Amino acid sequence: MDVIEDRRVRLALVLLSTLALQKGLSSHLYVFGVAPNVLLLMTIAAGLSSTPDRGAIVGFFAGLSFDFITQGPLGLGSLSYCLVGFAAGRLQASFVRSSQALPVVAGFALTALGEGLYVVFGQVVGQVQMWTGHAWRVILVTGTVNAVLAPLAVRIFRWAWHDEPAYRSLRY
Repeated sequence: MDVIEDRRVRLALVLLSTLALQKGLSSHLYVFGVAPNVLLLMTIAAGLSSTPDRGAIVGFFAGLSFDFITQGPLGLGSLSYCLVGFAAGRLQASFVRSSQALPVVAGFALTALGEGLYVVFGQVVGQVQMWTGHAWRVILVTGTVNAVLAPLAVRIFRWAWHDEPAYRSLRY
């Protein structure tokens, strides 16, 4: 018997914990001068563990949360994370049988896509300072960190999304 039975409570718990982790720990923990982006990681994990629609919804709210804790234009993170969450869900749906490597490879590729979209959309709205030589380092480091953490994040979201015990097992 699970302590947290309601799916909405589990999702809220995961998203609020991720936001607290992003604001509290990730903003002080730098890898090669780059802060990890766990909100983008959770967006990717939501899409990989469920449907494109759910990935896009989680991406929208994760991106909106990212917009609130950074000084960028409001809506920039929401748009790029929403697209990444949808892409993660489509990627997961296109595979008949999921492999162990899918979260790792998708974690890196979709993080690169998300960070790239954030920079490109920033350019479109006049944030020219976003595209520097530092952007490549952000994409590579964040992609690598998210690729390492992606299998754990997918398991966390499977626990949050699904009510069936088979999906909620830690051994899935």
